[in-house]
Amino acid sequence: MVAKLIKARYFPRSSLFEAPLGYNPSFAWRSMWHARQILSLGCRWQIGSGENIRVMHDPWLRGTVNKKWVPSPQPAEVYQLSVRNLLHENYKAWNIAKVRNLFSGDVAERILETPLVNSVREDKVVWEEERNVCYSVKSGYKLAMRYIIGSDKYHVAGNWNGIWKAQAPHMARHLLWRLCRGCLPTRYRLLERRVECNLNCPVCDEEIEDEIHIFFRCAVARDSWCAAGLSTVLHNDAYQQSNAMDRIFAMCSNESSAIVGRVTMLLCS
Repeated sequence: MVAKLIKARYFPRSSLFEAPLGYNPSFAWRSMWHARQILSLGCRWQIGSGENIRVMHDPWLRGTVNKKWVPSPQPAEVYQLSVRNLLHENYKAWNIAKVRNLFSGDVAERILETPLVNSVREDKVVWEEERNVCYSVKSGYKLAMRYIIGSDKYHVAGNWNGIWKAQAPHMARHLLWRLCRGCLPTRYRLLERRVECNLNCPVCDEEIEDEIHIFFRCAVARDSWCAAGLSTVLHNDAYQQSNAMDRIFAMCSNESSAIVGRVTMLLCS
């Protein structure tokens, strides 16, 4: 019912992937509209009659994300065709001669390798990340994470495996990951997000409260390192980088997983 209401209001004559944002959209629709890019990575048209699938504008080929579309450029007449135009008129099978006449060798072979299932009567969009071809939040999240991690915009180089191999509880390792990603709400980070606050450390009131100060430079933090028997790690010349992320990565590369685990537990305490 909700899906029908959203379609009726925002894209009554088109698909979700072609819908405009529209005037005065709701927060829910705005969120779905921006998430279409992720959805499109996991969706593919399953061929029924082929009448509703545009050869050059819809993802319908089998393959990885970038290979679901017929590549451009192609002959001008192809851009107006539906998949139905590539099938025989009287039965559901590829018109091999027509396909090979319209497309280059490699593209033609990819089309001819795309299976046609007689039991599928209507064209429909399926979700390839699940065996039952139905979307789930879990598989959608996994696809989004693969997309984000693989994107140059979000990718951060570093010894991330060293963090996850640390001999410490998962929640502690997760905090270390957040520290390296700059996700902790230090006063410096809050100011970056336009939250007005006093920048000085509330414990010592001597320096700006950022990741380096909280975990490595504050007098209380340094005392904690000593009390934990990790002062040699803290003062090691190899771990004096200017930011917390590089220090953690250096420790993960040079210390054992047991030592990194002890450091992780210390930073969480």
